[in-house]
Amino acid sequence: MAGATREAWLRQGLAVAGYALAYELLHQVTFTYWVLVAGFRLAALMFVPRRYWAALAVGELIPLTYLVATCEAQYGWIWAIVTLAFIPIVVAMPVVHWCLQVWRMVPARGGVRMGVLLLCILLTTFVWTADNALGMAVTRMPVGYTFSFPTLIGKWIIGNFLGMLTLVPLVVAVREAWRSTPPAQRWSRLLDSRLAIESVFLLGPTLCMLLWLAGHADGESTREAARMGMFLPVIFLALRHGWQGAAIGGTMASIAEVLSMNGPKDVGALQAEVFIAFAITTMLLMGSRITVLNQRDAAERIQVQEALVIARRNITIGEARLRVAAEFLEHVREIIHVGYDRMLTQLRHLPAADSRQWQRQASIAQDKLFQLSDGLYPTGWRDKDLIVALRQGPLARALDEAGISYWCQAQGNFAPVSSDLHLAVYRLVGECLTLACEDLPPTHIQVRLRAGQRRGQAWVGMRLKAWTEPGRLAAVRLDDVRIRLGSAGLSWTAAADRAKSYQGRVRQGRIEGGQWITAVLLDPAEQANQDTMPWLASDRSLSSGQR
Repeated sequence: MAGATREAWLRQGLAVAGYALAYELLHQVTFTYWVLVAGFRLAALMFVPRRYWAALAVGELIPLTYLVATCEAQYGWIWAIVTLAFIPIVVAMPVVHWCLQVWRMVPARGGVRMGVLLLCILLTTFVWTADNALGMAVTRMPVGYTFSFPTLIGKWIIGNFLGMLTLVPLVVAVREAWRSTPPAQRWSRLLDSRLAIESVFLLGPTLCMLLWLAGHADGESTREAARMGMFLPVIFLALRHGWQGAAIGGTMASIAEVLSMNGPKDVGALQAEVFIAFAITTMLLMGSRITVLNQRDAAERIQVQEALVIARRNITIGEARLRVAAEFLEHVREIIHVGYDRMLTQLRHLPAADSRQWQRQASIAQDKLFQLSDGLYPTGWRDKDLIVALRQGPLARALDEAGISYWCQAQGNFAPVSSDLHLAVYRLVGECLTLACEDLPPTHIQVRLRAGQRRGQAWVGMRLKAWTEPGRLAAVRLDDVRIRLGSAGLSWTAAADRAKSYQGRVRQGRIEGGQWITAVLLDPAEQANQDTMPWLASDRSLSSGQR
């Protein structure tokens, strides 16, 4: 029990020392028109547990006590009492507590409610400005010192507001990125982050150029234009990356704006600060909406990917069932073959003509069973060879027996393509062949396949051309070829749906005397890439009707 108490007091002491040290360091770069300490106070109240709030108050009281001890003779004892009685972090605690507890500024599930955060920043700005005004009202001024109270209040408002906009959104963005990334991947994610790359190599040089232009401009108009232009990177990052981009861009633009100032009496720079503060606020609000839309789009893409995975899984299950059925039919064919042999052995006393008729019947039955099983799951495919299955399998035999001139060409490396995509291409070719025979029976069918990779994404393209020569139409026999082709969908919608399951598409067009069909399927084993394949986009023979 005593050990736990000592550990708790040690943590409180570390919180006091850490806050006091950070407060004093930031106080060295804090100005009336850029109060970074205000941003540090609010960030501490937002993310430090409430059990340490008293330690934070003590940590701020230490440097204030030193300030009062050194300046009490100059500003008076009333100012000293007001300074120590109204500690800025303490007077802001009710506002921050209300925003955190009642308005759920930082939800437990992660993220931030940007509207509530900006409202909290605005309320604390007014609270600390009122605290500064109260201290200024009781300060004993030197003889002959005059100042404009409204102007001073305006500087305090913009200074506190911009100081918080500079630090707080950045702290929130870093915290969210830190919490949402596994520890082992944090540095790799940072190096691969497009936001980090664009901030360092695009936003940084742009602001440096504008800062140089503002410092070396001959005319005041050029200097003001350079200062006003510092808000453009904020808009750029906000539109690309949401409120996180606005937070990082706002911090960098605010720092650049302060560096471009010539002193506390630089009126032009103060006007630019007001503009920057307005731009950051607007972009944070707009960026939060953009972030919501991006998250919604990402969720929709995930749902689409899950739907495609389920569709491909169902296709795989269906193919497995077809394979089992084909193997069962092969087994039945063997049983029938053995049964016919035994029956013919028992019926040797029959005349030779009857015996030949029984043998012919047995051969026809076995051939039909083989055609059916081979159509369900081709023998060539069982050897994992797509090209052999298309050139010598049931599709080629059925078209040849129907009197249709058919040939298949292949180009590219099919080895990296997964077996699922091989089978999907085979089924799609079967469906397209069946659909090509629906209207005018074709006399010639040409199938061209091509495989390749683009940015690590394997793909397979298919081109089918079917046309009719009137002089050879009489030789075409389409009695049972449609059944033997093994088509599953028997519609263009089914063929298109099969292609969509592999993130592809099917296109159809007319040529002289026939039609063409093209399809591109992407490998589900790799990450999807929606780029159009260059060989398909550049091929003009399909649309021109050339064969």
